[in-house]
Amino acid sequence: MRFDILGPLRAESTAGPVKISGSRRTALLGALLMHPGRLLRTGDLIDAVWSERPPASAVDNIRTYVSELRHTFQRHGGGRMIIGVSGGYRCEVNTDDLDLTEFRRLDEEGREALAVGNHTQAGDLLGEAAGLWRGDPLEGIEVGAWLHARIESLTELRWSNMLAWAEARLELGDYEQLVPMLTEMVAERALHERVWELLMHSMYGCGRTADALATYGRARQTFIDELGIEPGPGLQSLHARMLDGDAGLAPRARAHSVAVRSAGRAAVGGPRSGGVPHLLPPRPQHLVGRADVWDRLTEVAADVHRRLGDSAEATPVVTISGAPGIGKSAVAIDAAHEMRHFFPDGELYVDLQAHSGRPRSGSEALGILLAGFGASRVSDNDDERLALYRQLLIDRRLLLLLDNALDVDHVRPLLPVAGASLVVVTSRRRLVELDSHWQTDLQPLDRQAAWQMLADSVGTERISQEPEATTRIIDACEGVPLALRAAGARLAAHPSYPIRALADRLTHGDDLLGELAFGSLDVRVALRDSYQALPSSTRVAFRAIGARAPATITPRIVGELLDVSIPTADRLLERLLRDNLLQPQPSSDGEPRYGMFDLVRAYAREERTFSCSGSAKPDLIR
Repeated sequence: MRFDILGPLRAESTAGPVKISGSRRTALLGALLMHPGRLLRTGDLIDAVWSERPPASAVDNIRTYVSELRHTFQRHGGGRMIIGVSGGYRCEVNTDDLDLTEFRRLDEEGREALAVGNHTQAGDLLGEAAGLWRGDPLEGIEVGAWLHARIESLTELRWSNMLAWAEARLELGDYEQLVPMLTEMVAERALHERVWELLMHSMYGCGRTADALATYGRARQTFIDELGIEPGPGLQSLHARMLDGDAGLAPRARAHSVAVRSAGRAAVGGPRSGGVPHLLPPRPQHLVGRADVWDRLTEVAADVHRRLGDSAEATPVVTISGAPGIGKSAVAIDAAHEMRHFFPDGELYVDLQAHSGRPRSGSEALGILLAGFGASRVSDNDDERLALYRQLLIDRRLLLLLDNALDVDHVRPLLPVAGASLVVVTSRRRLVELDSHWQTDLQPLDRQAAWQMLADSVGTERISQEPEATTRIIDACEGVPLALRAAGARLAAHPSYPIRALADRLTHGDDLLGELAFGSLDVRVALRDSYQALPSSTRVAFRAIGARAPATITPRIVGELLDVSIPTADRLLERLLRDNLLQPQPSSDGEPRYGMFDLVRAYAREERTFSCSGSAKPDLIR
């Protein structure tokens, strides 16, 4: 008789299928067949058959099931296959008549062939072994804990066989045929790093470089979400080799990228790190919220890869704007790290330092970006720098992050002319004049995210002990990450300092901005930088609005407040809105309405106090 247990149990004689009735009998036979020729003690068989507490008659039941199975086999010419010995039973079956023993033989021979580099034979043997499986072992019957553990062990053996088969086929170049199988395996075991590696390698081998890099991103996010760790060295190394265009992976999938890199080497006189720039700053720590922005950026990156190779299309640009301290750079840098796997030709980054008092010139920015390609000798001529920069961007798939831009003119010379790259720009100003694929203006964090940001700095246990005071700090910071980080840093530096003490100073003190400063984390400095970039007339308006305007600000109110026409007031408000020192509010009557954060208003009042208002009127109407 022939028995198959690598799926639903199946028995067959020369006359045809043999029906094994009853789940208990089936489980008993399955346990015996899983260990052919070996003695299984009656106690183990009881644990194999009953998933719950066995009945008092379990030993007698086992004897009955064995007797009934013997009669069934004898009626179909199987003879006395189940042998009773002292303390238990064993099943005698020819190795060729059981799929499990056949699988073990083929799998062992295939692994031996793989070990000596005979990939063709290994692929045939391992594939034949894999083909014996029809589902889960003994599928469809209820089994006890003892047998369940053996089924799990067999499942691991099957998994190992599939991996070995995939490795053999990978060496044979069966990339396209492997991708569907490995995709299913990844879905089944998302925390198995070797499967991710094989899937990435197969995608890369059949020319799907972008998909391979995107797969790394999915794998990395899975490990971070599920385990809180980065992928292991093997997966990271494979990713790095793909980014660098390693010739040892799959030469036929690399022809185009190698040619492009060769052109780049000729242009810059030798690459750094294989000619692939990696200029991103370190990933920010303790970033919270912003899932909507992260998701949208990922969608844009995926859209770029859906049109890989179409270099005639304009390079998409994403702009992220927001008030001082709202976290634009942190969000952009974090998202760039998350998206970098989409861009095999590297990542470029430059801080344009719009509010440093001395913004980087276009020539300085080009010098930094060209250095990222390994250019050691760059012309001092701006036109020649720009020409070389644009030449290097042609046909490359890059992520370009232009951080802290002053305005549209600060950005335009650095944009690629066309191609399958992505540009992310951050600015305090709303760059509405820029032809962007997507624009977003960051808003303050909600209370939950703000609470988490404080918890990351101070500790969950500590803030949980003073929830009311913590809430007051969050409200005083208005969900602005810079303010929250400054408050958190002050509390972290003084572990015994009561949270309520800082909350009281923020809500009842007379120096709100002074309390929200700790080292480089300084809300006042961030606001000052934006204020000093304003034209003089707008500065006067800013000071007056902050000190005297109501919560809802309109052109009519500002016109009356400053004794200027409504069109003049409208232009002043639009400039403050563009610089994110005002926030738009809903309007039902068609008149623009604005609001001002309390933190911004506090700074405006400070400037009002220290400024001479006598010359305000001439500045406004000039």
